[in-house]
Amino acid sequence: MQSQKNTSYSQLRAMLALTKASLRAMLRSPSSIVFTIAFPLIFIIVFGFIGGGGMRIDVAADPSINVQNPVFQAIANNPSVNLISDKPLDEAMNELRKGRIDGIINIKVKTGADGKPEYIAEVKTS
Repeated sequence: MQSQKNTSYSQLRAMLALTKASLRAMLRSPSSIVFTIAFPLIFIIVFGFIGGGGMRIDVAADPSINVQNPVFQAIANNPSVNLISDKPLDEAMNELRKGRIDGIINIKVKTGADGKPEYIAEVKTS
């Protein structure tokens, strides 16, 4: 009878051996380094500058909203939000249904139990 060694198979050691062999093979070929690192980096840089700095959403303000509200002021000062506050509610709803604006916001103020104001934002979207 032959004696058998009690060896256990390690998934971690196998993964590390495959990773080491893959990295060695990649480092032997300069073109693989370019296509693995430099090429994706160039794509990220080029397409990152095409976007123009992010997206901008059009939001109509409900006519009953208090424009002195600090939450309204914060939204109005946000460069990502184009706040439209001169449309009547029915016209804004029509624009929302047609997809010309992204939402209608109304901010209500309620006094909390501790006497501090609580702001409730209602947002209507399509």
